Amino acid sequence: MTDLADYSGEFEPELSHDTFTRETLFALLKFYAAYLKFVDGIWYSTVSTRWGSKEALECDVGMLKRARAYETETLSRLMNIRGDDVATMMKLTQLSPWVRTLEFEIDLKDNDHAIYTVRACPTLAILEKEGKGNDTTICIDACMASVRITAHYCNPKIKITPLKLAPREGKDDICCRWEFKLER
Repeated sequence: MTDLADYSGEFEPELSHDTFTRETLFALLKFYAAYLKFVDGIWYSTVSTRWGSKEALECDVGMLKRARAYETETLSRLMNIRGDDVATMMKLTQLSPWVRTLEFEIDLKDNDHAIYTVRACPTLAILEKEGKGNDTTICIDACMASVRITAHYCNPKIKITPLKLAPREGKDDICCRWEFKLER
């Protein structure tokens, strides 16, 4: 292992991720997560321009459902996350590449109850800047579909309640807040 801080030196024919320092790997992980959102945004914009916002949202929700299912199953296996409670769901949420692009906090009340708050969301910021009113629709449809996948994977009985969704009152307002609860 070489522990490169960057790739400014000579070409490395045997380059692998273990060639880089821990800090560089974290920077790459952050970039990879942001890149996922960037590609999704460009894809959504392209479909919306060609076929309209309604069709783009339908395609986006379909894609998110499939991607989130794959992500949830893979993270569960990779990180050995098992369980049927809200705490398990929050573990998977914490590790989601998509979620890692957000500024968020999780208030785990107990293993069956959590409040999830997003303080900064790049997708919402872009939608607000566009000013077309898509922020409310996308937050309700796309985000709800996405969190449902992870909740259902852990336990289909987890109740999802959006406590606050877009539009925001102002730039200092939270983006969204969700409650996840499992009655036993």
